Amino acid sequence: MNDAVWEYIFRRGPYPKGCAVSESLLKELREEFEYWYPMDVRVSGKDLIGNHLTMAIYNHVAIWDDAKMWPQSYFCNGHTMLNNEKMSKSTGNFRTLEDACVMFSADATRLALADAGDGIEDANFVENVANKNILNMTTEERWMTSVCLDKSVPLRSGPYNNLDLLFANAISRCVHEADRAYSKMKYRDALLAAWFQLQNAKKFYVDKSKIIHGELTDRFIEEQLIIFSPICTHFCESMWQRLGKPGLIVNARWPEARPVDPVLSSQYTYLLDLCRDARKKLDSEKDARQRAKLPDTSPVSFEILVSGGYLDWQEEILGLLVGVFKKNKDNFINNWRKPFMKHQLITSIKKSGLSKKDSKKRMNELMSFAQYMAQAAVDRGESALAIKTLFDEEVFLKDMVEVLGQALGLDPRVLVIRKVSKSDRGAKPMAPVFACTWST
Repeated sequence: MNDAVWEYIFRRGPYPKGCAVSESLLKELREEFEYWYPMDVRVSGKDLIGNHLTMAIYNHVAIWDDAKMWPQSYFCNGHTMLNNEKMSKSTGNFRTLEDACVMFSADATRLALADAGDGIEDANFVENVANKNILNMTTEERWMTSVCLDKSVPLRSGPYNNLDLLFANAISRCVHEADRAYSKMKYRDALLAAWFQLQNAKKFYVDKSKIIHGELTDRFIEEQLIIFSPICTHFCESMWQRLGKPGLIVNARWPEARPVDPVLSSQYTYLLDLCRDARKKLDSEKDARQRAKLPDTSPVSFEILVSGGYLDWQEEILGLLVGVFKKNKDNFINNWRKPFMKHQLITSIKKSGLSKKDSKKRMNELMSFAQYMAQAAVDRGESALAIKTLFDEEVFLKDMVEVLGQALGLDPRVLVIRKVSKSDRGAKPMAPVFACTWST
């Protein structure tokens, strides 16, 4: 086994003359090597970056001139913590993989490991995550059984309504995001899309629907099990078999990549945020009435006031913030103030001739709006800074009035949805304000 032999195996060199090893055997060795090379990804610990992983690059470069034969990527992980503390036998904060599987089951352990984090930061295995999701999977098992086997959940057929369309689009989005995360080995992101977000979408749909759509529900169940199966294989395989699906879930075709409608996605997020904020407003009003010892009744009117659009000066600020966001996406929140203070809207205050009191009031008005929208961009991305919305809020909310009634526990007839002027009542595009009216 001299250099000429390794040249033949590793670098497709000529068969060495006088070699004691037959060419057929060396060819078999070369084919075996080339089956595994190039190395698509090497997974290792962050403590090996400075030695083994660095030297591996040097060694490959020294052997092959062709960059295609070099390591294509590294995926490095940190150490594992347990319940946000370093694992240590001396303190008792320690679990083996076998311990975790016995305590939580293999699937719950896998889920908590996926949730622990990716990348070179230390992962944090949280036992409460495993315990909580044992209950969540049990709840989902019972719901799927009641729908598909017990037939105890009423289903309807026919055309999709607005809520059906939102849910169907949410499923497609979760499938896309899970697929993208799995391909990048971002298992926490995959878990977020394939389980947490998809379960939240299902809960909202089921809770707010009078009768759920049968065909759409079947699609949800099948796609939920498939995209969740890389993490919780045993749960998904068990349900797949119980529901009479063909073959094994590990061999099931990945769900069809249906296009995600950005308008439906925006409407769905908007509806979730609005239901949450409206619920807070209603609860706050009820708490205030309880403290004042007023009758515990429902409001006679619950107004949702939708903005007619931004004022000219607000549009100028949004244009500035969009430019800063594009240049400083990762650190936007710390970079928008300096260019904002140099904007002519600010600098012109000093030249406006306003009194000190009015100047301060104007400055507070501009800064308050800019701070609100900057935080909205951090929370929701660049789309929060759009001057024009993707859909008519008033029309959409009027179409979803039954869902809003369900979410708030109110008769839809008391809900009043109307558009207000650009400067009225503090409403902003995609951020309505609420007003309650009580009989006493």
